[in-house]
Amino acid sequence: MNLGPGKIEFENDAETTVAHLENHGEVEFHQAHQLSVMNVTNQASASVSFYQATASIYETNNHGTIRIVGGEYIWVGGFNTGTITVEDWTSVEADITANTGTVTFSCTGTCPPVDLTCMDNSAGVVDLSGEGIS
Repeated sequence: MNLGPGKIEFENDAETTVAHLENHGEVEFHQAHQLSVMNVTNQASASVSFYQATASIYETNNHGTIRIVGGEYIWVGGFNTGTITVEDWTSVEADITANTGTVTFSCTGTCPPVDLTCMDNSAGVVDLSGEGIS
């Protein structure tokens, strides 16, 4: 459990697994190229940021803020009731269970494809209108 208020930062090239974390603070991943995130809950007041990472994210629930800048991501399961912002990605494949929050994609220049599946987006917003999206 991360209760904050200090920031937890990860920056490495080694295989890293973060599992069963309840986050109430701030977590950042920088240049983590073998990252697995499993069964993590990001609470409403919390934030998680990924910068130029290569990550596989499984059964992770977001009530707060997630920011993804650059990198390659696979996200399977879990739900979003908060805000997810994806910027300048190389590859994104996501199959989440439900979105009642907001997911925004934007990039500089021409955007790479996004493979996004959401079983229930009845009350959510997916914004693909950012710069570079056609």
